[in-house]
Amino acid sequence: THVIDLNIVFRQQWAGSDGAPHTYYVGGTINLGKRSGPPGKLYSIPISQPAMPRQKPSVRYGQHVVGGLIARDEYVVFERTSVMGSYSDHHPIGEKYWLAGGLSLGWYGLTFDRNSIILENDFDNTYFDFIANGSNSNSFDINAGLYFYGDRVFAGYSVYQLGQNEINLG
Repeated sequence: THVIDLNIVFRQQWAGSDGAPHTYYVGGTINLGKRSGPPGKLYSIPISQPAMPRQKPSVRYGQHVVGGLIARDEYVVFERTSVMGSYSDHHPIGEKYWLAGGLSLGWYGLTFDRNSIILENDFDNTYFDFIANGSNSNSFDINAGLYFYGDRVFAGYSVYQLGQNEINLG
């Protein structure tokens, strides 16, 4: 069975303030692995094992999950767009726990909207030098993580922006 999870999010901070940050997000994942579940239909219950229909399956399968997202953040004069793809592999540990590892690859674009700027001094050379050197920045990056979890416990560690790209505007 494939499980699809789709998220659509809008977030506005400091509502009513000029230049308040906005975030738009569309993302989703699909589970490509076999899912562990209750045993199939039983057409008769063996008298010697009346608890059999309530038993958990003895085999748990690994899970492969792929996903993606498109996000846009707008704050004052900056806009950041992200497009990411991800993959994770979940392995059962014992009867109750899982260990997952994942990677995501993506592109980030940062834009400076110079049309939203009102200069107090029309001859601000620092600002004009900044604009002359570019108002867009693009980078590709990778993220990774490990996650241990069960019904009542979870712990994880992740590393974000392994490429350590610098933003070069102006």
